[in-house]
Amino acid sequence: MKNLFFILTGPSGAGKSTLIKGIKKKFNLAFSVSHTTRAPREGEEEGRDYYFVEESVFEEMLKRGEFIEWTEVYGNKYGTSKREIERLLKGEKDIVFDLDLKGALRAKSVFKDAIVIFVGTESFEDLKERLRKRGEKDFEKRLSLAREAVDLIANFDYIVINGELESSLREVECIFVSEHLRTKNVDLSKYKEDFFK
Repeated sequence: MKNLFFILTGPSGAGKSTLIKGIKKKFNLAFSVSHTTRAPREGEEEGRDYYFVEESVFEEMLKRGEFIEWTEVYGNKYGTSKREIERLLKGEKDIVFDLDLKGALRAKSVFKDAIVIFVGTESFEDLKERLRKRGEKDFEKRLSLAREAVDLIANFDYIVINGELESSLREVECIFVSEHLRTKNVDLSKYKEDFFK
């Protein structure tokens, strides 16, 4: 089976992580765990949500060329390590990434066949309200980046407007299923072999 790479991206507060949690319950997926220099949030676990490292450790990894992609967001660094991808490719699961916009563009340049899903909110006001409820720091900066995000949508393969969660999850499910039905992602030689038995 071919490992498919799915990347969910979008502005902070759009609900990428929530959609990934929902989709992992329905599909046999491996989640790419990024390294980050930020502190864990409530409920986050080491090795499940992120690998939490000191700035000095991240910088050393960067110098050694250990990251496939990395970015700095709101003063914190995030990166996808080569070792993490090698680990995931040993399995037979699709791989899902939760990346910011710059990270998604960089990852797409490395993984040419990656399927990138832009997750957005119904409106700018809706996004502001979500960020307020989360009590996000750098509130204005996050809103500024959200404006820039809208200009980048054409670089991605799909767009999901995350209004009502169940509806958004169904849309993401449809994307996952349809990508597995594309002839370029199917083992056609096996299909022919089975067909002519």
